[in-house]
Amino acid sequence: MAAGGRPRGAGPARPRSARRPGRAGPGRPRRRRDRPADRADPAGRPREEDDVTPTRTDPARTRPKTSGQPDPKTLAAEFGRRLFTERDLRVIDELSRPDAVFNLPGRPALNREGFRDVVRQLWRAKPDVTVESLDVFAEGHLVAARLRFTGTHLGELFGVPPTGRRVALDELLVEQWDDQGLLVELWQEAGYLSMLTGLGVLPAPDARPLRRLGHTLAAVPRFARLRARARSVDHNRGLRAGRPDRSEGA
Repeated sequence: MAAGGRPRGAGPARPRSARRPGRAGPGRPRRRRDRPADRADPAGRPREEDDVTPTRTDPARTRPKTSGQPDPKTLAAEFGRRLFTERDLRVIDELSRPDAVFNLPGRPALNREGFRDVVRQLWRAKPDVTVESLDVFAEGHLVAARLRFTGTHLGELFGVPPTGRRVALDELLVEQWDDQGLLVELWQEAGYLSMLTGLGVLPAPDARPLRRLGHTLAAVPRFARLRARARSVDHNRGLRAGRPDRSEGA
């Protein structure tokens, strides 16, 4: 037994730090333990890599889109383009249900044939009518569109004889479509007062009472002359077409 309590023949004594795990020796760097205070930035907020808060996923975003289902917004655009730009009345039967309902202001609910007659009247009154789409919104099966119809008044419209004036009519259409891509119901609201003012039927909204009265007194004979002229044009047109003259009493 050697001095110091070590047996004879034993090798050299190891450093004390090497015999205690967890302590760094002369050649090993000391491992640093992160404390809660070390995991925050100087402002006291947790670091981004330490934020393990679970995030929620919107099921509507992860739900796969069904292919082949018609888009109501696209269908509404096609319906308006074919009807008012291409003048194709067949689109009413092709893109609407047989029991479709058309709700127009000042009229009872119309079926497809009644709506077709209204469109024909519009074409006769404004042969050069054009349609401008101002806004379109879609939500589910409903589509809302703000449109502007512009044309020259060359035919009778709402009992008003042709004035030759170019007027604009703003409309709001709401359409409901089904899953098969067919129109179920249509609602229309239009600025008819503004259009009648443009045609000269009504005075300006800001006109004073005396000016309104003067406008009415002048409008009555004016529209009487316009109506007589329109009848004369129709009469001459009928003669050129070979129809009998109805003005001569039987």
